[in-house]
Amino acid sequence: MAVRFIEKDEIDYSLWDKCISNSLNGELFGYSWYLDMIVDDWGALIEGDYSAVMPLAYSKRLLYREIISHPLLKHTGIYSQQPVTEEKIELFLQALPRKFRKIYICFSRQNTQAIRKNDEMRSLQVYELDLITPYEKLSRSYSKEVRSMLHRAQANKYSVLRNPSFADLISFIETGKSAASKALIVKPLKKILSRMLSKNKAEILAVYGPENSLCSIACFVRSNTNVSLLFAHILPEARDRGAGCLLLDTFLKSYTGRNVTLSLEHIDENWDEMLYRSFNALRSYKYCLVRNNLPLPLKWFL
Repeated sequence: MAVRFIEKDEIDYSLWDKCISNSLNGELFGYSWYLDMIVDDWGALIEGDYSAVMPLAYSKRLLYREIISHPLLKHTGIYSQQPVTEEKIELFLQALPRKFRKIYICFSRQNTQAIRKNDEMRSLQVYELDLITPYEKLSRSYSKEVRSMLHRAQANKYSVLRNPSFADLISFIETGKSAASKALIVKPLKKILSRMLSKNKAEILAVYGPENSLCSIACFVRSNTNVSLLFAHILPEARDRGAGCLLLDTFLKSYTGRNVTLSLEHIDENWDEMLYRSFNALRSYKYCLVRNNLPLPLKWFL
């Protein structure tokens, strides 16, 4: 079946979102409203009558267009009701318009199994926890480091609050961020969380110190059978005192025993993969297509 590229203004949002909802790998990052909140410009590769779709977020440069990543768009790839095969992925990649001279596309882990590995594919580590295991059993598998950090958090009199003041949350996230970072992350994050909280599809956990000072937050969002850690922020001193472990442990207490998977992909300078490994999260890989079709002299600079 033919695959065509169309701009978002031409997309039938109803058919699009129905495809995402019914897909085997359907999740938050593929929905039209989410893409609209993240980027100004996006289009899509669509097979047939929306039997399979692939969103493409892009930016307009002076001399070319570039398919881009975004901190709040963890991955996309092909969404389909049928298993995605290597042939399907190749069909979609061949349909990428030539106007996109630089390309960065991160495929979901479900797509990764069918990707043909080559020099253009870069692997990234991702972490997942199956939450169907009851908390009592899961907590018995915690590493010594997690247990130590939980004791340290208790000794430092840290406490966890669910869904703190939205104003306090945004103010905490904005602290120390540049104007560019605020525009890139904070503005769309506010929109996403407002929508998801109103639909009871998000939960925010905040860790406070003994003087009621906010020192860590984590934003979780639910879609289909997946829960994603969309964003997290922690002060360096709070990380070393167990605030991150306390936050994740609190989340697991209320969400284990459900047939959902927790995706842990958020990583920054203070919130890293060591935390996920300490909770015995399963490490796997996703692949990102990195392609530069600019003329040779421009490749050296752009």
